[in-house]
Amino acid sequence: MKYVDKHGEEMKQVPIWLPAALHKLVKADRMNLSGFVRTQLEELYSDTATVESIHEKLRLSEAAKETRSRHLEKIAGEEDRKIRLRENVRRVKEDRISAKVAEQDEADRADAHARKLRDTWLVMVKKKKIIEGGLLRRLPENDHDLDHVEFWPALAQDISKLAGEPYSEQEVIAYAKLQVARV
Repeated sequence: MKYVDKHGEEMKQVPIWLPAALHKLVKADRMNLSGFVRTQLEELYSDTATVESIHEKLRLSEAAKETRSRHLEKIAGEEDRKIRLRENVRRVKEDRISAKVAEQDEADRADAHARKLRDTWLVMVKKKKIIEGGLLRRLPENDHDLDHVEFWPALAQDISKLAGEPYSEQEVIAYAKLQVARV
């Protein structure tokens, strides 16, 4: 069956090939691609080139350039956005890694601190400066008459001096409780 347009002219449908990016632009601008191509071909093969048709051709050419320009700007904007997103992801990964490293460093320092307390404690036991058998009655919860109030601050100070780093009275008491529980 033949297709006839509103002017009574027989129309023929033909496929054309366009670059995918150009086709996206045409669709985004809602251009009548068939009408555009038809107008351009009619102008190409017409015998008369009127001023109006030249202006129309110029207008269509400018519209195509503007559409292409907008498309290129959009692509550039998308690239910038992708770069910013990649940078944000990289920054978040680096922050997480540095947090893990800092956390591991803190854990290592805490382990080293605890090992130094244990080693210093053992040295003081060997030198008989700490007698583990008498610790149970000196613990604050067992010292009802407050006879050994001065013992723990002095012990913490002695351990700190020997270890070369500060230990609080509470750390020393907690370690002493572990030793009493072990015995």
